[in-house]
Amino acid sequence: HAEPIGDKMLMAQLYNNLAVVGQMTGQIDAALENNQKSLQLKEQLGDAVGMANSYINLGLIYSIMGEYDRALEYYQQAATIAKRTGAQDRVADAESRMGTLYWGQEDYDRAAAHYLTSLEIHQKIGNATGVATAYINLVGASLGKNDLESAGTYATQGLEAAQQIGVAQVIAAAYNNITILQLH
Repeated sequence: HAEPIGDKMLMAQLYNNLAVVGQMTGQIDAALENNQKSLQLKEQLGDAVGMANSYINLGLIYSIMGEYDRALEYYQQAATIAKRTGAQDRVADAESRMGTLYWGQEDYDRAAAHYLTSLEIHQKIGNATGVATAYINLVGASLGKNDLESAGTYATQGLEAAQQIGVAQVIAAAYNNITILQLH
């Protein structure tokens, strides 16, 4: 017999929650399995935004596992689906995560390009936290390229944006960037 749609939605969320718990407790195999189960249900339901979220989560898991090419594929799939559905916040998230992936591989030009795309989207949709975070990320990419002038500009913009939203963690990250710049 067919399961009611509400049951599938609930199960998809349950598997997603179990994946998050697995990831947080270091049970990466369980996180991967539960995320894939969640994705399958979201596919059956035609929940494109949910699928984009699952692809982002799978990208993060593969990134943790050190499988960067596979992580990048999932982030790209998330961005593609999110663009198609108009879920700009998910596009920005996928772009930011691709930037972080490239930053970790010391490919600072690609990292900066993805961070800039994320910044532009966050500005367009009015996501102040996303704007502040993108500026903070751009400082790291600029420092990696030894572009201290851009890093300084982004650090100032990041601090201003962080202070406007008043989120302590983001403000701390912005001040951390200022401190790092002063050491250069």
